[in-house]
Amino acid sequence: MRVYIAAEPTDLRKSFDGLSLLVSQRFGADPLCGQLFVFRNRPRQRSKRPSCR
Repeated sequence: MRVYIAAEPTDLRKSFDGLSLLVSQRFGADPLCGQLFVFRNRPRQRSKRPSCR
């Protein structure tokens, strides 16, 4: 399993659909491919990983 970590801060108020769109845009990957995508907020105090439905 590959783990992708977004280098730039992300607005974690986005829904999972919004984060899935970011996976497609930032990583050029399919959000349902079975890999792990991790996003963090600006102060780096929180992270979020969208899960498959």
